[in-house]
Formats: sequence, C-alpha cells, structure tokens
Amino acid sequence: MENLSHPVPERGRPTRAAFKGNSRQETAYTIRVALAKVRQKYLHPPLPPDHTRLILLHPPANGVDELNIELVPVAYDDLGTRYQYEALSYHWGSAEQGLRTVYVRRNQDNGAAVGVPDSGAQATLRNVASKAHKALIKKIWLRTSLYMALRRLRLPTRPVLLWIDFICIDQDNNKEKEEQVARMVDIYSRANRVVIWLGDEDARSRNAMQFIQDIVKVDSLDGLVADQKTIKSWGDLMHLMQNPWFSRRWVIQEMAYAQQATVHLAEIAIPWDDLRDAVSLFVLNLDKIRTLLQPLLELSTGLGHGVLLHDHLGSMDFLLRNNLDSLPAKVFIDILDYMFRKPKNGLRPNPTHGLEFLTATLYIYQNSDPRDTIHALRSIALETSTATIDSTILPPPKPDYTLDLLDVYTGFVRWVVETTGSIDILCRHWALPEREKGATNYPAPVELPSWIRIASDEERSRRGVKSDSLVGLPGQRIYDASKSSRAKVDFSPQHFESPIPIMGGSWQDDQTQEGDAKDASINVRGILIGSLDWTTDPITDGVVPEVALRKLRAATPGEEVPDQLWRTLVAERGEDGRNPPPWYYRACRYCLTNKSPNGHLNTDKLLTQTQPGIVRAFLQRVQAATWNRRVVEVDVVDARPLYGLAPAGSRKGDLVCVLFGCSVPCVLRLCQEDDGRYYFEFIGEACVYGLMDGEAIASLTGAELELRSYDFRLL
Repeated sequence: MENLSHPVPERGRPTRAAFKGNSRQETAYTIRVALAKVRQKYLHPPLPPDHTRLILLHPPANGVDELNIELVPVAYDDLGTRYQYEALSYHWGSAEQGLRTVYVRRNQDNGAAVGVPDSGAQATLRNVASKAHKALIKKIWLRTSLYMALRRLRLPTRPVLLWIDFICIDQDNNKEKEEQVARMVDIYSRANRVVIWLGDEDARSRNAMQFIQDIVKVDSLDGLVADQKTIKSWGDLMHLMQNPWFSRRWVIQEMAYAQQATVHLAEIAIPWDDLRDAVSLFVLNLDKIRTLLQPLLELSTGLGHGVLLHDHLGSMDFLLRNNLDSLPAKVFIDILDYMFRKPKNGLRPNPTHGLEFLTATLYIYQNSDPRDTIHALRSIALETSTATIDSTILPPPKPDYTLDLLDVYTGFVRWVVETTGSIDILCRHWALPEREKGATNYPAPVELPSWIRIASDEERSRRGVKSDSLVGLPGQRIYDASKSSRAKVDFSPQHFESPIPIMGGSWQDDQTQEGDAKDASINVRGILIGSLDWTTDPITDGVVPEVALRKLRAATPGEEVPDQLWRTLVAERGEDGRNPPPWYYRACRYCLTNKSPNGHLNTDKLLTQTQPGIVRAFLQRVQAATWNRRVVEVDVVDARPLYGLAPAGSRKGDLVCVLFGCSVPCVLRLCQEDDGRYYFEFIGEACVYGLMDGEAIASLTGAELELRSYDFRLL
C-alpha cells in the first residue's frame, strides 16, 4: 500500500471525478428531525494553541459515492512543510440552494480525529481502513457549491489534504473563529496551491474556460480578435468575468498570498495565470472585438430583433456601450496588481495601502457576514502587515465575533478618526448592510445610524460612468472646507444641549438626558452655514435643467458664463481632482450655445454627437460631478445665497454645515426621537461654491469660530 503522505495532486489539466397531515403532526415531525440532526452533527474538538485543521478527503470506497472526510489538527509551523495541502477559495453560495451531507470519521477510542502521518511516517491506506470499522460517523451539512467542489477535487485512489474555511473552522466558536481569521494569511500563503472553485455545470463559463486556453497562445490571438466566429466565445468570457467568486471580499487576501493557483469549473482546470492574462488581453483588444460586433448590431436592429445580441451573442450589446473596467474579474485583477508589492526575494507581497483605503475602494466586494467588511481586509492592510509593522501606529480593532455589526463599524470609524483626525469616512459609502434576518451564532440584527454609509450599486456607477466622491480617497484630499482642522467627535454622548440656530428661529434640546446603553449617536462639532431653500430634482439622466442654469447665473447678471455656473457644474475641480483647467470656461460656453430648445443642458445627447475634444472632456466631468446630485440654493443668514451640489436625498429645509475634520460641507436633517430628543440625520456630502477651500472658517476670528461652533448629534 502506498504512503498517505502524498504531494498535492496535479490540477493543471482537465480531470473528472466519479459522479453518480396536519400542522401539529408536521411540527412534531420537524422537531424530531431537528433533534436527530443535532445528535448527528459533527462537533469540532477544541484546537491546541497555534493549530488549525486540515481535511483528509477520502476516495470513494466499496462502491459508495458519499463524501467521507477526517479533520486533522495541524500546527501552523507544519503547514506546507510536513503537510502538503491545498486551500480552497470559493463563493459560499445561497442557502436556498439546499444542503448536502458530508460524513466525518472520528476515532472511537479517544474521540480524536484519525491522524495523517507526516512525510516520514509509513502508515498505509490499510492502516486507516482498519480503524474505519470502529469510527463514529458524524455529519456536516454543506451548501451545494462547496459540496460539488469536494466531489470534483476528490481523487479516485488516494486521499487529498485540503483547508476549507467553513469546515476547518468551528463556526459556532467565536473565539476560535477570531484566532483562525487572524491566521488566514499564514494558511493561504503556506498552501502548496490555492484552488479556485467557480462552480459546476455552467455551459457558458465552460466554453469560456476552454476559450481561455486559445487566447493565451501568442500565435493565435490576432486571429481570434479578427474572426467573427469567435464573438460568442468573447461574450462567454465576459459572462465568466462576472462570476460571484470575483466579488467575494475574502478572495483578495486568499489570492494575494497564494504561491500557486488553479481555476476550476466542473471538471475543467486551468492555471490562474492563464485566466488573468486572458482577461487582460480581452481588455487590450476590446476595440478590435467591438469592430466585429457592429455589423451584427446593425443586422439585429434592421430585423427588429433587439434580443439577438443578448440571447445569442452573450450580452455583447453591453460591451458595445461600456468598457470592461467595472466587471468584477477586471477589478479584481487590477487590485492584486496595484495593492500589493511583490518582493524579488520570493517573500510574501507587501501591502501598500492602509485599512481605511482598502475599505473605501473595495466596497463592491461582498461577504456573507457584514462584520467581515472590516475583518476580511485587516490582515492585508499596511497597519497590520508584519513586514511593515510600526509600533507607533495604532492598530485597527481585532476581529471579535461576539460584537454586533454596529459595534464593529463604530470601532472601525473611531479608529479612523483617532488615527487621521478626519471624518471624511462619514461621507463615503463603504459599509455592507445588516443581515435581513439573524443567523446561528450571530448577534441580533441592529439598525445602523445614518453616519455609517451603506454602499449600493446606485452609488457605484451609471452605465459605466463613475460618480465622483467629493471627499476622494483616504490620504488624497480634494477639498479643504474645514481648513485642515482636526475632527472633534464624541463617540459616547452622555447628553446634548447645544443650541443650533435655524433659519427663521432657533432650536435647543433643553432636556439633558443620559445616553442609552446602546446609543448609536455621535456628537460632531462644526459650524452651521445655512439651510436649503431650493433644489432641483436629482440629476440621473445627464440633463442639467434650465432653471438650475438660470439660478447659477443670477449672482452675476450680465455675465454670459459666470465662474459660479461652470465651476459648480464641475464641482470646482478637474478630472484629476485638481483645480479645473481654465478652458472648461470655453467648453461650457460652447455647450450652452448648443443646449436643448427648452434650455436644458443635455450632456448625454451632446456626448452622442461629434464634439471637440475639450468639449467632450468637460461634459464627461459634468456628468461625473452632477450624477445623482441636486443643484441647490443655500439660504445664509445676513448674507447672499450660496449655490452648489447636494445629495439626491436632500430636500428643502435641510441644513448645510462645515464639520471640523471634514474636507467638504455636509447636509444634515433635524429630526426628533420618540422620547423627544433631537438629532440630525446625516444626508451626505455637498459641494458649495465659495466654501470648498476653507473660506467659511478662514473668515472668522478664533473667538468668532468658538462662538459659532456647535455639537451636532448624528444618528
């Protein structure tokens, strides 16, 4: 019999594994089934310190096709040396897919898992088989995606050693989960191979996997991008690039530290490098591929069959109108390239960005537990990298799965404010929403306050046109509305009695009240500018209405294109975040002479027409600055009105403030709780002409600034 200590199997070429009454009575039956499952469920024995578990996946035995595994405790220091193993990277999938059963063998004598010998031992398959008859069989229930991955990775004649998060970590033990999550970089970096599982039996993805092997052949690429017969294959590749795996947050660290990786779909396996290069070559040759599509699009339109491209050419109509930069696979590959610096000595890649930056830029990535919005990125952040650790840097909070989502998010925001002095994070859409319903070993779902901004598809893009965040990325401030002041935030508000003057009157919470034990509010200090007196509808169709253009001209009558008009339309900055180029003025004047008959500035329509280069650049900047925002008029006490851009959720009566530590003005809404206490809902960031470079604070003396400063209770 051969030794059990095998090297990891070859997975570079396709392989295929063997695959063959009434309510009271129903309630009683359900209870009996649940109790039976509890008795059958595998319970993870406690792990020794500095250990993880590996899965020994057994081959089929005695004609029975069920999946049989053992769980083996292994010291971290032995990973990748004494134990050769593969780490699985996969998308958990939906619970609605159903659960499948895997059988776990345990030793009857002492309750420990049957051991896997190291590379120097002489145990045989017969030794393991001799213990099997006295095994106590328990069960683990897996989602279909993981179950199918195990079936495909199982070998017909010998065991395979794997690490899989859901099985190797006791999901019911928060302390163990925290310890294992903190060591996942070690686990994936020590694995001999990372196995990427994209799913099973998807015909279009299967075609794409086979097509990739043609794309990476250097001598065949030119022919593929010139042959109209390959159009469907390019469409299938675009379909594969949207696989849910590419949008999973955990895969970033899993792949960033992988020594080697293979991509698996059903029985097909290809090297990760092939998929990565195929995607890059697809993007590089996009214009040539689009040329192939034009005749088919014209034919489809002429015949009146608008569905032709969608149903038979793989949604390539999307490709005609958009670039590929927003597709999950392209985003993921770019992230691996620019967020990690690979040393030439073969050591682990070094992170190049901090945790706040990662959270702000990777908001499109999903995870089943929203608390992992932070936890999944912590180990790949500059602040926690062992290669760059600095004792003077305050580390971010450690994973703690006993905390609810509000506590995790609050701890992260507090850490950002304490380490940077900035509250720009209040303006960014970075957080994943709370679960709609609770889960096993998950704290009761909580309602998140308005100062924790939820990321959604709407904030991400509009038909490939990115909407610009006014606060920019961490460390790359675009504006300076608060004149570089440090944030003044109280995360444990005990009372609130700061008078806030409101247009036409004043308001004061005259009841000093103790903060709730679970008070989600924070007190943020700043100054009040005024209130919204007029707004347009949100601009979501690329059309700046005539009334907005008229309002922006009103302050300087007689000027054809006043600074306030064209600078507001581009949010006072150019595409690069710097001061707008002077020629924006000329481009704006050109556009206004070609506006719609009703006086609107229709940027979409103008961009579909042939335009001079500077006009096209100006219109694209206007779209990025105004999309999903309102043009607003701000009523200021004892001063002329101000104009600018405010969030889509703004409405008349909302307040415009400059909060200390925030680089842009903010829009707040006064509200009242059931117990009578007042608070402010955080509506979002704003761009107000004449406030973006600290003018509001610079115009005040120190005494005046102190007199006009208030604490805004945000909830």
